Amino acid sequence: MSLNKLGGLALFLGPLLALIFFLIQPSGLFIASADPSDAMATIDSLAGNAVLTKLTVLIIAVGLIWTTFGIYVLQSNLRGGDGDSLTRIGLAGIGIGTIGWITAQGLNLVMADATSADAVQVAESVYAVRLGITLLSGVGISLGFLVFSVGIATREDFNKIAALIAALASAVALIGFLIAVGDSSLVATGFTISRVCYLFWTAWAVHLGWGLLRRPMSE
Repeated sequence: MSLNKLGGLALFLGPLLALIFFLIQPSGLFIASADPSDAMATIDSLAGNAVLTKLTVLIIAVGLIWTTFGIYVLQSNLRGGDGDSLTRIGLAGIGIGTIGWITAQGLNLVMADATSADAVQVAESVYAVRLGITLLSGVGISLGFLVFSVGIATREDFNKIAALIAALASAVALIGFLIAVGDSSLVATGFTISRVCYLFWTAWAVHLGWGLLRRPMSE
């Protein structure tokens, strides 16, 4: 299998895996939902559904890794051409932010095991660390996708309209994360905004992955 096909497959499947398991992760949107600014509600949700929490953590991490690998392969096809510099900068933001989000997922494992009073006390501190990492990483990923999509929009061999929509979604997500960073009482609002934008990122990444699957083999 060529590098482009492998990267395209990763970029096609990775975002879908991450999205599906983000949606069903306890304390998220559909299962044992909790206000992301409420530490005890989040911990109770994760610990009360420990098996599902641990499963979603693993699959989300895999999905994020695949997505980042696919974006890296895509960017390698742009070296020396239009958008190369911008997409390299964007890739850096996405990559660093992804490391942060995977780290935050790892901290969910600690909270999932908070079944005693002492463990809950530890989990409260872990929650605070996870929230900070999630927000800062979200800023990095949003900025990364914004710059990357603008770089893609400068090229003639990609769908400019789709890239500009992705750029707009990234700008909105960035605002959402900055709102949450600036005012802890608005964490839930910031998360809601960023979750909607994540749907656009997923759709665009899948679109890019499909296109990468059909590109000629990288040398």
